[in-house]
Amino acid sequence: MSALSGLRGPLPGAPCPKRRQSGFTIVEMALAGTIGMLVVGSGFMLYRSQTSMHLRQNDVNEAQLTVDYVVNMMRTTVVSAGGGLPQGASGLRKCAAGRGVATYVNRDDLSSIVVDDLNLSLTDGVLPVNDITPFDGAGYIMVSHNEDCLLGEMQSVNTAAKTITLKDPTIESKLAGADFVYPVEYCSLFVDTMGSLRKTILAEGSTMKNIPLAVNIDSLDVSFDVSLEGNGSFIRNITDSSKVSRVRVYVRVKGAHTLVGAMKRNFETIIGVRRGRLYNRAM
Repeated sequence: MSALSGLRGPLPGAPCPKRRQSGFTIVEMALAGTIGMLVVGSGFMLYRSQTSMHLRQNDVNEAQLTVDYVVNMMRTTVVSAGGGLPQGASGLRKCAAGRGVATYVNRDDLSSIVVDDLNLSLTDGVLPVNDITPFDGAGYIMVSHNEDCLLGEMQSVNTAAKTITLKDPTIESKLAGADFVYPVEYCSLFVDTMGSLRKTILAEGSTMKNIPLAVNIDSLDVSFDVSLEGNGSFIRNITDSSKVSRVRVYVRVKGAHTLVGAMKRNFETIIGVRRGRLYNRAM
């Protein structure tokens, strides 16, 4: 045996064996990066889609709740209109250029006779009454003559002289006289230019103006049916003496999230004044 046979390693001059290289090739790294980007991109698109779907569903739910709230508020307001007033007064009128409704009601069923004012002083806006008590602190009154009625805002009350001074002195001349006056609570329900539903109540001992109730209302349109049978066409303009049989309310609510686009939800309903029921609901 040779003396060199016990030594490890290659013999001098013999070729070295090839060593295996560790790590990834450029092709493998590029392929792995591409797959990773596809996975991340797919996950992001799925997340974005789910988020958008979730926000859209929230918008739909919130819009439906807002629509239901607006319709219920409108229905309650319309049903209460005209209570305690003469039969010739419906107690309804439009407000805010058709974006709402105003109602007035005599909750305590009080009234007073106008004394010696018929055809005597039709332009001064001062009404002498036999009982001034119901009008102390009131903000609005209903003035009636024969079958006609007009709503008037009070300027002042003279308890000693038992007279009511109106802000609009032409009400007497428009009615060609005055027989009775009724203290009323005036309530307006409307959508302002910023898309907020607001309510104003003016009554004896209570004044609440522009109370915010709901937001994100794109539009609210109100029209009235003044036919006797409640089967006529709807008009926008009515007077204090108009006998309203139905009120049509059109509501459009917009979504709160711009991420899902300008989603809007439409709703139309017709409210019967006499029974206060919803005639139809159509989306």
